Amino acid sequence: MLAVVVVGAISIRGGVDLRARRTETARVFDEGANGDGLGIRYDLDTQVAVTHNLMTVAKRYLPENDDGILAVDEARERLLMAKDMRGMYEDSVSLLQCADALLSRLSDVEVSEQDARYLRGFTTDLHSTEVTMAADVYNEAAAVYNKLLEGFPGRMIAFVNQIEPAAFFGLAESSYERK
Repeated sequence: MLAVVVVGAISIRGGVDLRARRTETARVFDEGANGDGLGIRYDLDTQVAVTHNLMTVAKRYLPENDDGILAVDEARERLLMAKDMRGMYEDSVSLLQCADALLSRLSDVEVSEQDARYLRGFTTDLHSTEVTMAADVYNEAAAVYNKLLEGFPGRMIAFVNQIEPAAFFGLAESSYERK
Protein backbone atom coordinates (compact mmCIF):
# COMPACT_ATOMS: atom_id res chain seq x y z
CA MET A 1 0.00 0.00 0.00
CA LEU A 2 2.86 2.38 0.83
CA ALA A 3 4.37 1.75 -2.61
CA VAL A 4 1.10 2.81 -4.29
CA VAL A 5 1.02 6.02 -2.23
CA VAL A 6 4.67 6.79 -3.06
CA VAL A 7 4.15 6.12 -6.79
CA GLY A 8 0.99 8.25 -6.73
CA ALA A 9 2.79 11.10 -4.98
CA ILE A 10 5.70 10.93 -7.41
CA SER A 11 3.29 10.94 -10.35
CA ILE A 12 1.32 13.91 -9.07
CA ARG A 13 4.32 16.01 -8.03
CA GLY A 14 6.29 14.99 -11.10
CA GLY A 15 3.35 15.85 -13.34
CA VAL A 16 3.14 19.32 -11.79
CA ASP A 17 6.90 19.83 -12.25
CA LEU A 18 6.84 18.61 -15.87
CA ARG A 19 3.84 20.78 -16.71
CA ALA A 20 5.66 23.79 -15.24
CA ARG A 21 8.71 22.99 -17.38
CA ARG A 22 6.46 22.53 -20.42
CA THR A 23 4.84 25.91 -19.73
CA GLU A 24 8.28 27.55 -19.58
CA THR A 25 9.29 25.84 -22.84
CA ALA A 26 6.08 27.12 -24.47
CA ARG A 27 6.84 30.64 -23.18
CA VAL A 28 10.26 30.53 -24.86
CA PHE A 29 8.54 29.32 -28.04
CA ASP A 30 6.11 32.26 -27.97
CA GLU A 31 8.16 35.08 -26.45
CA GLY A 32 11.80 34.12 -27.01
CA ALA A 33 14.38 33.50 -24.30
CA ASN A 34 14.52 37.16 -23.28
CA GLY A 35 10.78 37.76 -23.49
CA ASP A 36 11.39 40.10 -26.44
CA GLY A 37 8.82 38.41 -28.67
CA LEU A 38 11.49 36.92 -30.95
CA GLY A 39 10.65 33.28 -30.42
CA ILE A 40 9.76 30.57 -32.90
CA ARG A 41 6.22 31.94 -33.18
CA TYR A 42 7.63 35.23 -34.53
CA ASP A 43 9.46 33.34 -37.28
CA LEU A 44 6.34 31.32 -38.12
CA ASP A 45 4.33 34.56 -38.36
CA THR A 46 7.04 35.92 -40.66
CA GLN A 47 6.69 32.86 -42.91
CA VAL A 48 2.94 33.43 -43.10
CA ALA A 49 3.41 37.12 -43.98
CA VAL A 50 6.14 36.50 -46.56
CA THR A 51 4.16 33.76 -48.29
CA HIS A 52 1.11 36.06 -48.41
CA ASN A 53 3.28 38.58 -50.27
CA LEU A 54 4.61 35.78 -52.49
CA MET A 55 1.04 34.85 -53.45
CA THR A 56 0.27 38.49 -54.23
CA VAL A 57 3.19 38.69 -56.67
CA ALA A 58 2.43 35.26 -58.13
CA LYS A 59 -1.15 36.31 -58.94
CA ARG A 60 0.26 39.00 -61.23
CA TYR A 61 1.75 36.31 -63.49
CA LEU A 62 -0.20 33.10 -62.86
CA PRO A 63 -3.93 32.41 -62.81
CA GLU A 64 -5.46 33.04 -59.39
CA ASN A 65 -6.56 29.38 -59.19
CA ASP A 66 -3.03 28.13 -60.02
CA ASP A 67 -2.19 24.91 -58.16
CA GLY A 68 1.02 26.42 -56.75
CA ILE A 69 -0.74 29.49 -55.38
CA LEU A 70 -3.52 27.34 -53.92
CA ALA A 71 -0.97 24.98 -52.31
CA VAL A 72 0.80 27.91 -50.61
CA ASP A 73 -2.52 29.31 -49.44
CA GLU A 74 -3.63 25.95 -48.01
CA ALA A 75 -0.26 25.43 -46.28
CA ARG A 76 -0.49 28.92 -44.79
CA GLU A 77 -3.97 28.18 -43.46
CA ARG A 78 -2.82 24.89 -41.92
CA LEU A 79 0.06 26.67 -40.18
CA LEU A 80 -2.26 29.39 -38.90
CA MET A 81 -4.69 26.75 -37.56
CA ALA A 82 -2.08 24.43 -36.02
CA LYS A 83 -2.68 23.98 -32.29
CA ASP A 84 0.51 22.32 -31.14
CA MET A 85 4.22 22.86 -31.70
CA ARG A 86 4.74 19.59 -33.57
CA GLY A 87 1.93 20.47 -35.98
CA MET A 88 3.37 23.95 -36.42
CA TYR A 89 6.76 22.48 -37.30
CA GLU A 90 5.27 20.08 -39.84
CA ASP A 91 3.10 22.82 -41.35
CA SER A 92 6.08 25.19 -41.51
CA VAL A 93 8.08 22.60 -43.46
CA SER A 94 5.12 22.06 -45.79
CA LEU A 95 4.71 25.81 -46.32
CA LEU A 96 8.39 26.22 -47.17
CA GLN A 97 8.19 23.37 -49.67
CA CYS A 98 5.08 24.83 -51.33
CA ALA A 99 6.67 28.29 -51.40
CA ASP A 100 9.80 26.87 -53.00
CA ALA A 101 7.75 25.15 -55.68
CA LEU A 102 5.91 28.39 -56.42
CA LEU A 103 9.17 30.37 -56.48
CA SER A 104 10.60 27.79 -58.87
CA ARG A 105 7.59 28.16 -61.19
CA LEU A 106 7.94 31.93 -61.11
CA SER A 107 11.62 31.65 -62.06
CA ASP A 108 10.42 30.35 -65.45
CA VAL A 109 8.15 33.37 -65.96
CA GLU A 110 9.30 36.77 -67.13
CA VAL A 111 8.58 39.14 -64.24
CA SER A 112 9.22 42.83 -63.77
CA GLU A 113 12.54 43.93 -62.32
CA GLN A 114 10.81 45.04 -59.12
CA ASP A 115 8.98 41.72 -58.74
CA ALA A 116 12.23 39.83 -59.39
CA ARG A 117 13.74 41.74 -56.44
CA TYR A 118 10.70 40.87 -54.33
CA LEU A 119 11.02 37.18 -55.24
CA ARG A 120 14.71 37.14 -54.30
CA GLY A 121 13.80 38.85 -51.02
CA PHE A 122 11.07 36.29 -50.31
CA THR A 123 13.55 33.47 -50.86
CA THR A 124 16.06 35.10 -48.51
CA ASP A 125 13.42 35.82 -45.87
CA LEU A 126 12.05 32.27 -45.89
CA HIS A 127 15.53 30.77 -45.69
CA SER A 128 16.38 33.16 -42.87
CA THR A 129 13.36 32.08 -40.80
CA GLU A 130 14.28 28.44 -41.23
CA VAL A 131 17.90 28.99 -40.16
CA THR A 132 16.85 31.27 -37.28
CA MET A 133 14.40 28.68 -35.96
CA ALA A 134 17.02 25.94 -36.13
CA ALA A 135 19.36 28.06 -33.98
CA ASP A 136 16.68 29.34 -31.60
CA VAL A 137 17.13 28.91 -27.84
CA TYR A 138 13.74 27.22 -27.78
CA ASN A 139 15.35 24.06 -29.18
CA GLU A 140 17.68 23.95 -26.17
CA ALA A 141 14.73 24.39 -23.81
CA ALA A 142 12.87 21.63 -25.67
CA ALA A 143 15.90 19.33 -25.40
CA VAL A 144 16.13 19.89 -21.63
CA TYR A 145 12.41 19.30 -21.25
CA ASN A 146 12.48 16.16 -23.40
CA LYS A 147 15.47 14.83 -21.42
CA LEU A 148 13.30 14.99 -18.28
CA LEU A 149 10.79 12.69 -19.98
CA GLU A 150 13.40 9.97 -20.54
CA GLY A 151 14.16 7.20 -18.08
CA PHE A 152 12.64 6.72 -14.65
CA PRO A 153 10.55 8.34 -13.23
CA GLY A 154 10.10 10.83 -16.10
CA ARG A 155 8.72 8.31 -18.58
CA MET A 156 6.23 6.98 -16.03
CA ILE A 157 5.17 10.48 -14.96
CA ALA A 158 4.74 11.56 -18.58
CA PHE A 159 2.66 8.45 -19.36
CA VAL A 160 0.41 8.81 -16.30
CA ASN A 161 -0.09 12.55 -16.90
CA GLN A 162 -0.31 12.27 -20.72
CA ILE A 163 2.61 14.65 -21.23
CA GLU A 164 4.12 14.76 -24.72
CA PRO A 165 7.69 15.67 -25.71
CA ALA A 166 8.32 19.09 -27.23
CA ALA A 167 8.93 19.44 -30.98
CA PHE A 168 12.26 20.60 -32.36
CA PHE A 169 12.47 23.30 -35.02
CA GLY A 170 15.55 22.33 -37.00
CA LEU A 171 16.43 22.49 -40.64
CA ALA A 172 14.19 19.99 -42.39
CA GLU A 173 15.90 17.16 -44.23
CA SER A 174 13.80 18.10 -47.20
CA SER A 175 14.80 21.72 -46.81
CA TYR A 176 14.17 23.50 -50.05
CA GLU A 177 16.99 24.45 -52.38
CA ARG A 178 18.04 28.07 -52.37
CA LYS A 179 18.87 29.62 -55.68
